[in-house]
Amino acid sequence: MRRLPIQYLTAVALVSAASFIGVSASPASAAVRPHPSGHASSRPDFAAHGFGSGATSAAAATAARDDLIGNYSGCTGFILVSDTQGSKGVWSAEESANCTGTR
Repeated sequence: MRRLPIQYLTAVALVSAASFIGVSASPASAAVRPHPSGHASSRPDFAAHGFGSGATSAAAATAARDDLIGNYSGCTGFILVSDTQGSKGVWSAEESANCTGTR
């Protein structure tokens, strides 16, 4: 019976210390809850990459995006991963996007 008051005082001390340093507990928000299985999600399935080359950086990036769109479907969020100029002046580029399928 003597342990109960000690445990109670310990719990009160921990809660007081946590509130003093700004720690709080809150339920998970809707944004971080997983989608229930069994229905289609609008989220992309995988990251896909496209590659291209051209006379300029912009031309290489456009070719990489065209490669990506030509090989995958449902792509969103295009990102230029890299573009480099080769020793002969030709640019190469890699673009990435979140896609839902292949063609």
